Amino acid sequence: MQEAGEKMEKIKDKAVRWHFIGHLQKNKVKLAVEMFDCIETVDSIELAQEINKRAKEPIDCFIEVNIAREKTKTGVDAEGAVKLARAASTLPNIRLKGLLTIPPQCDSPEFSRPYFVALRRLAERINKERIPGGLGPRYSGPGPRKRGRRRFSQQTPAFRQTEKCSQKRP
Repeated sequence: MQEAGEKMEKIKDKAVRWHFIGHLQKNKVKLAVEMFDCIETVDSIELAQEINKRAKEPIDCFIEVNIAREKTKTGVDAEGAVKLARAASTLPNIRLKGLLTIPPQCDSPEFSRPYFVALRRLAERINKERIPGGLGPRYSGPGPRKRGRRRFSQQTPAFRQTEKCSQKRP
């Protein structure tokens, strides 16, 4: 948070929308909702409730999904994402925008494709259930700086892969 605050001070451009990406502890939520326009790593109902409580106005949020079920990463599984979307949709200060996942790192971008397909199917399931507030009617893929974020369109994500994958595909 401190590093982000320093960068925000240097830029001071009102047109810039700041996104929080990373594990957010409940004791840092008050500061996060004051500093950021979007929280991309909501991974529990308790965290969503804390964000709702601390936010003075609705804030954009993404549900973090650990689609590969990696033990070293945070995020909910697919069923947890559906439950979290249902619960978050009842909170007035949470505006669900989509799902976020970071697939296992590997040399071949093709290895990551099944994870994004699984994420898209999960988003479609959430939208099909017509959860109030839902995830929006479209899916627009991430830009090169947003590794792993999906917002509901057919665009292929852009990201860098750095090491071989040893994880099983979803």
